[in-house]
Amino acid sequence: MADYAIHDTTLEAIADTIRKKDGTSALIDPADYADRINIMGMLEEKTVSGSIAHITDGADEVPLKKCEITLPASLDGYSEIDVIHAGKNLLDLSNIVNGDYTGTGAEFVNNVVAVSPMAIKGGANYIMTCSSSVSGFYFRFYDENNTEITEGRLSAYNVTSKTFSTPSNAVTYIPMWYNASGLTPADVVSKSYMIEAGSSATTYEPYTAPTQYTADLGRTIHGGTADVVNGTGTETYNGLDLSTLTWSGGIIGGQMWCWYCDISSTNPELPPNSSIFDGMSDNYTPIRFNGVSNTADTIAIRSNGVLYVNNGSDTVEPMGHVTYKLATPSTFTFTPITPTPETALGVNNFWADEWDTEVTYRSSGTVHQYPEGEEVYF
Repeated sequence: MADYAIHDTTLEAIADTIRKKDGTSALIDPADYADRINIMGMLEEKTVSGSIAHITDGADEVPLKKCEITLPASLDGYSEIDVIHAGKNLLDLSNIVNGDYTGTGAEFVNNVVAVSPMAIKGGANYIMTCSSSVSGFYFRFYDENNTEITEGRLSAYNVTSKTFSTPSNAVTYIPMWYNASGLTPADVVSKSYMIEAGSSATTYEPYTAPTQYTADLGRTIHGGTADVVNGTGTETYNGLDLSTLTWSGGIIGGQMWCWYCDISSTNPELPPNSSIFDGMSDNYTPIRFNGVSNTADTIAIRSNGVLYVNNGSDTVEPMGHVTYKLATPSTFTFTPITPTPETALGVNNFWADEWDTEVTYRSSGTVHQYPEGEEVYF
């Protein structure tokens, strides 16, 4: 019988896996491998979702099983998706400065200690904590046009924790501290400031730079879902450029001139004539069909699949775009992101530019028996 040797690197990899599962750094005798592995459980799959998919018990260096992004109805559509994987602490103080701050989207005339604009997920809940308070902690939020969202301003005085929610259209924020008593950047850093997702304070962790993944959908969809780990998607909305359609027109119901075009072949969800279709338009207000004939600048889908537009003109055909829900969603595939994102041990945060994220991952803290033949991670 041939002798088969096991490389030292393989033995060490097995030992690392056992230590990781047991939460120990002790040396392990290879003679004990079999017994140790026999009592190890398989990692349980869990699913989290929300504006931020917030994981508190991620297994160390284990790939995600799913990362699905929900894409709301859109006139412009989506051809790619950016997904962020961040750690626990979302506050980067590496570029903190002292003095009047002038940066993208804002200028502060007061003397402050500030951090340059940082990316933030809009429409999410957070908590700020620190080891001891200083007076005058502020936030300023900005939209994609670098315009300050004044209703999103946040001020906190003499506190060690502060919960807050970001405006839905926020894409960046600037943390700053009022320098009224000679406060320096070193003073701020020494107080272990941390911002984390959710509303419950936990122990401090240093900031680690997030990783961004970009998935190319290989097409433009106007609403649906996309699992960027498995490269599968569902399209639930369709979009049309009105200027490309072949229009007919006439006086409708003795009221006003309306343009109309049969779009039934594009699979629209057909509403009753007394209901507004599920969708949007950039130039016209969606309205029920039996009101479009006497209301200018409106658009409607009739129950027979004909699209109507009242643009107040009998000579200029409709222009712009319309997005509407499909009666039957369609599926598609695309190239998944590579490498597949892996959870770090403990807290992980996943989010996308648009809407909600649902992540299926493997937990570090529980065990589960999987069906025979299924891929497992210890």
